[in-house]
Amino acid sequence: MKVLFSACLILFGLVYAWLYLRRPKPPSDAGEPAIPDDRPWRRVGAAICLLVSVMFVLGVYLVDIPDHPRTYAAFWAVLMGLVVWLCLLGLRDVRHTRKILRRRRAERRRAMSTSSRISAASAKDSSR
Repeated sequence: MKVLFSACLILFGLVYAWLYLRRPKPPSDAGEPAIPDDRPWRRVGAAICLLVSVMFVLGVYLVDIPDHPRTYAAFWAVLMGLVVWLCLLGLRDVRHTRKILRRRRAERRRAMSTSSRISAASAKDSSR
């Protein structure tokens, strides 16, 4: 049962890392150019995710508390540090995505205001 759980955990880490790397970019409108994917931290996050899943399984099987308590504490401290780093990378990704969405909204507002000015001016000219 432990082996099945371990295999499932590593498989979950692999699938999550692949989905994290291959997540589709935010949809762009037909007229907007595609935004380049300038998020290199996604590769680092995927690698950390895989490393954490493998380290978790190895920690359960290889590191023993009674024999090596310092090794046990150091191993799990490193693992928790990697998890915190993964969370920080996720927060950075969220911040970057929100920045992209804000920029798109501002561009749409500018385009809407420009088109409304043009249509108002053309309506004013046609009424004369």
